[in-house]
Amino acid sequence: MTASNIPALTLHRPWPYCITGLYELVAKRVENRSWATRHRGDLLLHAGRRWNTRDLQAACRFVHVSGGRPGLIPAAEQAHPTGVVATVRVVDVCAGSAHTDTVVCGCGPWAMPGQYHWRIDQVRVLPSPVECRGAQGLWRPSPEVLAQVSAQTGVPA
Repeated sequence: MTASNIPALTLHRPWPYCITGLYELVAKRVENRSWATRHRGDLLLHAGRRWNTRDLQAACRFVHVSGGRPGLIPAAEQAHPTGVVATVRVVDVCAGSAHTDTVVCGCGPWAMPGQYHWRIDQVRVLPSPVECRGAQGLWRPSPEVLAQVSAQTGVPA
């Protein structure tokens, strides 16, 4: 796959850090969405500008439930970069809990009830975030952004 075929997904901070910054045993490997996607394969992970302290508190609870220690997620907004921060691979989308008030699937401690669970792996953090604007839904980055990601990942643009 070339970089020009890779869509992007924007997440509000601190959620991207839960995917990119935590050690594997407690890292977030499920992205909860109210909508499903047919996309499978590589995806650019974009950390949006929005910061939410309540999301940080929720993320810390998820880390604890996952077996991690408190304090694994930096509390300072400045410790969470914005822009394209990583590539991930979408391996599956689970609909098992999308229409329930409880999690009835085996998607792990990060899975939320009433959501589709985008199961991800192969997280590759970029050495330097690529600054750009995000968007809702899956979106296509500009050729300039893709070229910068390609320069860092070695994936042809």
